[in-house]
Amino acid sequence: MRILPLAALGLACVLAFVGAYETEVGDDVERNTALSANMNNYIDVVMIQVGPWMNTHLVPMALPDVVEGFEHRPILITYHGELALTNGVFHTIHSVGRNGNAMMHYDRQLLRVSVGGNIRQLGFTYDYSAHIMDLGPSGFVDVDVATMTFTSEFIIDMTDFYIWMQDFRLTNMG
Repeated sequence: MRILPLAALGLACVLAFVGAYETEVGDDVERNTALSANMNNYIDVVMIQVGPWMNTHLVPMALPDVVEGFEHRPILITYHGELALTNGVFHTIHSVGRNGNAMMHYDRQLLRVSVGGNIRQLGFTYDYSAHIMDLGPSGFVDVDVATMTFTSEFIIDMTDFYIWMQDFRLTNMG
């Protein structure tokens, strides 16, 4: 009873080896070439989750103060001025989506991810003070940006799992 299954297994192994011996394996894919993949579907699923997460965990968020000044002395009088943006609060984000193709390239233990994004209805407020020669207005500004589009590129070193932001560009703000 045990001999029949062993004989069938032996026959299957012999046929497999004979078939492999007579078949020439073509080198269709080189092992040292870079791999690329389109990640649009995956990024779409992630971006659907990012908008609500940002509304829950990031809004409202304090923004850093910005103070810029100048001083210029053409002849005898020194002209000076300053713009101060203080007490900034990021208060609105409607949705986040993918813009363009999301691509992934893997080569030599480096994973390069290129993603474009689109943020809709971005809102923040600042208190401002604009003075030239110690004269000028102060008040608050409420900013609503209809659409902000950006592109970003990250490099992930797969040997030690370091992540670098290679590029970040705002391509449209309006």
